[in-house]
Amino acid sequence: METLEALTPELFAEKSVEVLEALSKEVNLVKIPLISNWENFNQLRDMQLVRFRGLVQNMLDPEIYLESYQTKSDTDTLTMRKGKFRDNLKLEANEEVLFDSAENVHAERRPIFMVSIPGLNDWAVDIEKEQFIADSMDVEMNNLPSNGLKRPLDESQANENAGDQMETDSDNVQSKKLNRSASESEPKTSTNSNLSREYLLNSPIVDRPSNAIIAKFYDDTAKVSLNDALDVVGFVSLDANLCGSNRQLDEFENFDEICAMNPPPSLIPRLHVISYRALAHINPLLHDNRHNGDVLNDQTKLDCFRDIRTALTQCLFGDEIAADYLFCHLISTVYVRADETLGQFSLNITNFPSEKLTGYTKQLYDVIESILPASHYFPITIDNLNSTDFIPTKDYETGKLNSGLLQLAPHTHLVLDETQLEPGKLEAHGIEGVMYISNLIRKQQLNVNFKFYTIDYNANIPVLIFSEGKSMFPSNCHIPLKVDTDTISVINETFVALKQFLKPKLNVIRRFLTEMRLQDFDMGPESVKMIQDDFIEMRRSSNASADDLHMMLTLSRMLGIIQGKTTLETQTWNQAKMIENERRKRIDMLPKAKTST
Repeated sequence: METLEALTPELFAEKSVEVLEALSKEVNLVKIPLISNWENFNQLRDMQLVRFRGLVQNMLDPEIYLESYQTKSDTDTLTMRKGKFRDNLKLEANEEVLFDSAENVHAERRPIFMVSIPGLNDWAVDIEKEQFIADSMDVEMNNLPSNGLKRPLDESQANENAGDQMETDSDNVQSKKLNRSASESEPKTSTNSNLSREYLLNSPIVDRPSNAIIAKFYDDTAKVSLNDALDVVGFVSLDANLCGSNRQLDEFENFDEICAMNPPPSLIPRLHVISYRALAHINPLLHDNRHNGDVLNDQTKLDCFRDIRTALTQCLFGDEIAADYLFCHLISTVYVRADETLGQFSLNITNFPSEKLTGYTKQLYDVIESILPASHYFPITIDNLNSTDFIPTKDYETGKLNSGLLQLAPHTHLVLDETQLEPGKLEAHGIEGVMYISNLIRKQQLNVNFKFYTIDYNANIPVLIFSEGKSMFPSNCHIPLKVDTDTISVINETFVALKQFLKPKLNVIRRFLTEMRLQDFDMGPESVKMIQDDFIEMRRSSNASADDLHMMLTLSRMLGIIQGKTTLETQTWNQAKMIENERRKRIDMLPKAKTST
């Protein structure tokens, strides 16, 4: 009996069916070290089996490698070896690769640049770090041969001691000898790359850097797209010789491009993928079997609903209707893409108290941050708009797709604080930024700039906007606050009390919000008839439009979900009509200064 801890690329090739069957079970998957937010890659063994959860930031060009290759020893013994799932060709002592052998098999693999989930909040990062300390990967695999299973701590060192290795170049499969020590290394270009650590890591949120890997996929990646969130399992490759700065360049090669495409493995490891899955959500609590005790039965769901609604009401100066809209926003997600995008629910909250409440919007965001797995607070200021890169842009000098703030994983909440905006000059870059944000909100699509053309990629980023009057950005819903004046003077104390109120309930609430987002919801034929009849009356009495109907459908769906329902009931539909009528009355009562930017 052997375990996944003992797995090697060669053994996986022999036992792939059994291994993949084991990895299909969550109870086994969570026992593999998760390195998404682990800082010390030097604690890993070369070719160790690890996991990485992250965002597809860039799809790199395919590379050719030797899937199998023939070697010859000094006694003229010919041997066929496997090159799959490795960056370096494995050789025994006194062996050489026969590159011209007719027995060699070339194949193609697809490198994909991935970053750990941008904007993952501290509580979620801590859980992912805990998952690095796995349960020894004690997943027993039946009938695994014992020969060759036990690796030395540093496999690359063992290979070097056995003899010279041969490294395959990712572009043309040209090889070069790797020497035993740096002191014996071949002459190489003395120029130092000017590329910074930040440039190589390429984090979408500059002040909240992510980890990164280059994941090498061997199976069909047709279903993988830019901005997808994936959970990948594979063999980590850490050989320092993979770093582009160690390459001996010819006169036609660009040193910065080589370094950008071949960053140091100590900073950006390679991961040879044997299994991957798309992530339906990014909440680590639902991936971690240590938290399975937080099962949400009907009573727990009801308690969560009440606790969240109470907390949001207190945060919003006692405004229950605004709390309902914010609650709906927190579980919103795109669930249909056809002629139009259905399910998105960007929310603009306005009409904050006229008193100067220093730090109020940031305190409100802190509450949101504590219950969501991933979010980012972005103050809308002239300087921020003028200086921030919002969309990915191709750098043809280095071949990298430089990321932007809006390149976020699905279900990452972007909070725009327009109350921070002061008069100033918006430059061309800032004007473009406003356009990119607006496009994301309207279409849930991210512009990607390839210099000569742009491509729109699907996104699923809920956007919440705080502003004094109606925002300069579009939104699906604008809700002016109706403030209980008695709550204004004690709002700071309220936030302090809320933290204590929520603290023992946080993990359950975090699970609840994610599970509600994933909840199926059926309108049903009776509900459709009710909606049709009501909409006819709404068109007759208030000239309701198709957009109004879309808003009502989205709102009633989310109101039903947060109350634990799976089908639309008359009571929920009537509640949606009631709060929508109240919201429209508030907008009608606002002075014109409050409804324009």
